[in-house]
Amino acid sequence: MSYIFGDNVSFVKNENPDLFKEYIYAEKNVYSHPYLTFNRLRVIYEELTNRACDKLSLDGYKNEVFAKRLIRLRGRVPDSLIRGVESLRPICNAASHQLMNSEVKSNEKLINQALKGLSIARDFAYWYYFKLVKNAEFSSLPEFVNPPSTSFEEELRWAHEGDAYAALAVSEHHRHMALYDGDKKDYHESLFKAFLDYSCDKGVVEALEWKSTLLTSLGKNVDEIREGIAICDRLIKYGIVINSYHNKAVAFARMNRKHTAINFLKKGVDAGDPYAINFYVQWSSYPENDINLSQDECIRLLEKSVSIAFNGEAAYYLSIYYQNLGEHSKAIDLLEDSVEKSADKRGLLESQLGKLLINQRRDKSRGIQFLISYARSSFHAAICAVEDLLSVDCFDVALTLFMESFKSAKDVDIVENRESIDGLRSALVDKCYEDEKTLFFLVHCLDGLD
Repeated sequence: MSYIFGDNVSFVKNENPDLFKEYIYAEKNVYSHPYLTFNRLRVIYEELTNRACDKLSLDGYKNEVFAKRLIRLRGRVPDSLIRGVESLRPICNAASHQLMNSEVKSNEKLINQALKGLSIARDFAYWYYFKLVKNAEFSSLPEFVNPPSTSFEEELRWAHEGDAYAALAVSEHHRHMALYDGDKKDYHESLFKAFLDYSCDKGVVEALEWKSTLLTSLGKNVDEIREGIAICDRLIKYGIVINSYHNKAVAFARMNRKHTAINFLKKGVDAGDPYAINFYVQWSSYPENDINLSQDECIRLLEKSVSIAFNGEAAYYLSIYYQNLGEHSKAIDLLEDSVEKSADKRGLLESQLGKLLINQRRDKSRGIQFLISYARSSFHAAICAVEDLLSVDCFDVALTLFMESFKSAKDVDIVENRESIDGLRSALVDKCYEDEKTLFFLVHCLDGLD
């Protein structure tokens, strides 16, 4: 008998139809859009956590963040469930933000984590309904079955049948295609907007979060930016804190209302918006913003940001603060976790981790690989990676990377990075004066580009 979406949690279909629908949506996207799966798992975990807290008569839990509610359940809920949810909580919380701002590809590791999350959600639901509620229709938990893969055609059909979450997935598909199919860019952008608007009209929170980010960050005029602000206000009324205050601050900053933007960042810090917290710390480094934070306060806020919803940018800056304090092991552990969880398309996390691994004599070869990986993101990144490699005395690798990157670079990239190239060229020439062929290349590589 073939598996039907939702079979893993069929026992909740009548007890909690909304949770059942969330689980089906999470299953449908696990292979093609695992970040959407994590996004729905966040909702499922919080729903079950709140129900468990209520059933166990834990007063005051509604005023606590999700992480503290989970801590409250320790010793009351099987340890394997609590540990499982806690291990995936950061990536679940960050899922909406990553979905909106990165071109995360569905890799095997991410999919396996999402499948693990589905299994944990199934076990958590079973424990709650049959062990805590004691509504035991089944005497034992059925074996978990990996859901079947779905096709884009199926998602499109579900969207046309009125499935607002499928519409969100189809919208994400067309957004991706608009980036990589230049010949049909306008076609994909129009469908991206149409399906996203449909999902928003149906009140899908994730679609509203996504649209608010797009409008506040990329809106083409004041009206679009204001529309983004209105969506932020709507989300805040729904109790959606993560990214809402940050997006609102970005919007006001884009309208040259910096003072108002800072006020909303402060509100975001108090409300627990991790991205507002991160922005607030970054803006504190500019004296004209009049935000006075000590180094200890910056560290405390960034640690809070990472704990609420893991995000690579906050982790990057936090690792810098740790290094400034000489806590290199702490910085390495944070960066290792960050590279694992975060979609870092700029490669900054890999760059920092690579330099630290080499400098602290942890794993030189692995550190070099991280820097090379970072170099592949752009020609500017390659130049920075060469500088980093020279700073940690990896001359041979730096020379090879410089020559390979330069030969494959576009003229415009070389012109834009001319000053940095000149400095690197001088440093490389000083150490390869006996290699005439390499020396000739370095000396004449910029000829004709003046």
